[in-house]
Amino acid sequence: MGMPMNHSMPMMPMYFVTKTKLQNFIFENLNITDIKGLVAVCFVVFTVTFLFEALKLLQIYFQLRVRQDPLSYAKTDTTVTDRSILLTPLLIPVDIQQIRKQRLKYHFYGCLSHMINLAVAYFIMLAFMTYNVWLGISVVSGATLGYYVFAAIGNQITQKFTEVTSKNQALEIDSESNNTSTQADSTTAENCHM
Repeated sequence: MGMPMNHSMPMMPMYFVTKTKLQNFIFENLNITDIKGLVAVCFVVFTVTFLFEALKLLQIYFQLRVRQDPLSYAKTDTTVTDRSILLTPLLIPVDIQQIRKQRLKYHFYGCLSHMINLAVAYFIMLAFMTYNVWLGISVVSGATLGYYVFAAIGNQITQKFTEVTSKNQALEIDSESNNTSTQADSTTAENCHM
């Protein structure tokens, strides 16, 4: 009446266990048989989860670079060698094709970063789904420490790009208002002599 059960594969527990032995961890025939192996696997899972937070930060960086104002490229580009205050505003993209190429490059890097993030996230999920308490602690502690370290860096990067963009917008508004006031002054001067 019901589907026959396949007894050849062991059932994965649906509750948390504290065993030191793991069968078929992530891959078939990757078996952990002693405490040393479990500690090594826990360290690897902790490290991967910690670095996963850095990968998320990298993806945010690429998104910020794609949305960045082209006039502020020189202020955030690390390849610019001359950083003098007077020359930095002059280092603007030559044409629209250069801007598109720059944005496409960072979009491509963002896509690669997303693909890697997805694969690593599934690895972490599979490690947690073994329902081993020690691996669960490794995942949670790696994510917590990674967030603690990399979230602060992420806030600094986001703030840097936000400040550069807002300064450019403020400079554009100032230059527009100066042009308007200069035009108004010249119009007033012309009307006075009539």
